[in-house]
Amino acid sequence: MSSNEESPTLSRRFQSILAGIRSNRGPQGKNDRAGELEVPPPPDTPVAIDEPYVSPALRIGAAWSWRIIVVVAAAAIILWGMAHVTVVVIPLLIALLISALLSPVCAALVRVGFPRALAAATTFLGTLALVVGLLTLVGQQLVAGFSELWEAGQQGFQSIIDWALDNPFGLDSTIIVTAFQDAVDEITAWVQQNSSAIASNAAAFTSSAGTFVTMLLLVLFTTFFFLYDGRRIFEWSIKLLPKPARERSKGAALRGWQTLVQYVRVQIFVAFIDAVGIALVAAFLGLPLVIPLGVLVFLASFIPVVGAVATGILAVLIALVAQGFWPAVIMLLGVLAVQQIESNVLQPLIMGKAVSVHPLGVVLAVAAGGFTFGILGALFAVPVVAVLNTMILYLSGRDIFAEAEERNRLQGPGKLTRLWRRIKRSFSGEPRERDADAMVSQAAGVPSGAAAAAGAAGEALVAEKRQQNIAGAPQLGDDPAPETGIPAEGASGLAPDAGAAAENPPGAQPATPSAGQQPDADAIDDSDEPDAGGEDGSGRSPARG
Repeated sequence: MSSNEESPTLSRRFQSILAGIRSNRGPQGKNDRAGELEVPPPPDTPVAIDEPYVSPALRIGAAWSWRIIVVVAAAAIILWGMAHVTVVVIPLLIALLISALLSPVCAALVRVGFPRALAAATTFLGTLALVVGLLTLVGQQLVAGFSELWEAGQQGFQSIIDWALDNPFGLDSTIIVTAFQDAVDEITAWVQQNSSAIASNAAAFTSSAGTFVTMLLLVLFTTFFFLYDGRRIFEWSIKLLPKPARERSKGAALRGWQTLVQYVRVQIFVAFIDAVGIALVAAFLGLPLVIPLGVLVFLASFIPVVGAVATGILAVLIALVAQGFWPAVIMLLGVLAVQQIESNVLQPLIMGKAVSVHPLGVVLAVAAGGFTFGILGALFAVPVVAVLNTMILYLSGRDIFAEAEERNRLQGPGKLTRLWRRIKRSFSGEPRERDADAMVSQAAGVPSGAAAAAGAAGEALVAEKRQQNIAGAPQLGDDPAPETGIPAEGASGLAPDAGAAAENPPGAQPATPSAGQQPDADAIDDSDEPDAGGEDGSGRSPARG
């Protein structure tokens, strides 16, 4: 066969092979013979990245991530800015703490009838006078007892020298005098060599003293205006926010302020316990300057870490100088015991309950604040964490103060409230709680004390019985009783209470209600109803103490 005859044959075979390949393509473009994938044609428009290409977990994680980054960056910028204006920020924060302590006093004076300006001035000046008086008392006690303490110090130093001379180490007076003189010479030489550094430090101290005075004046000025015009300052601050966020932000800020008030109150209580504990140990040892030492411990307890350490060292030194070595050891043990009770019991438990923060959170907040910002960080760590916790919970839909009020209402008044009400009843002649409960139970047809024992169910039973008695009583306009002709209750146009008042004129002893007679609800003492404030009625902490 010639080549010209083979060419059409090959062409026909090639075309038949292509037709077979095309006929064997699957629905996904697969070639069953070749085992290869067909390349799809390019789309007319680009394919959009839609939800199937991003998993929900990745989308949620990305949303949380960029929000956390934004919040952390904003907080870092705020802290960086505050670090450059500490002269203003620190007095502002201290003024907030002082105002949280004094605002209830100022509000009480306003309720009594004081003008707002006079109440703020009275509270501010009274507190300032109290602090100055305490410092003056400390100064006078120190001046009065300094001579005695100096004499005791000289005697103690002489006893140390005598012990050194008589000890078995073989020291004599020449060695001691030589060592003392060498120490004096070294100190003098160091002062001469570092005179320029001492001068620069003195200048820096002068500048720091000026800054301290400025900050002190700012604290006083800001505190007064927080007491006098705090409400308008707060409302002005809320108006800076967008209108849809004002209401919720206002509620959160008010709850945060209540938390701050409770924190300051508990902090004062803790400082008082510290002062009393160390003062009792000093009085037990017979040390001088007990009152000044207690006042200094109380004031220094508001400065975390440094305040307790400084006053503890001072107490041990006074014991060492005045009484000797072993009394100083006992004083040291007493100081350590008081500080351990404060750190491990009072601060975590009482403070944690007052500010609704877990004890571990309190410890971690103080540690983190002190490590990051020093003493001031430790001072403001707990109140900042407590306020933020309360505000965040409120914004998320949980009001811890409302929960505490409801819990206190269900649990009833505390022991102190019940004791105070018993004292008031004993002097006013009001019926006791058991007598009032017996009257209600007798009128309701239930055994005495059952309503109180049954709790809410007993109260519901009493209320239902009262409604039945009222429904079955004769109504206004009914006919007189057939046997006696006396008009039914209310027929004379007087209300039941008014008729009872007419039958029992002022000064007469009210009749005891019989078994079938309905007592006046107002005549029953309901002072044992739990108030919203908890045990003491003054706004308890979120957790009952």
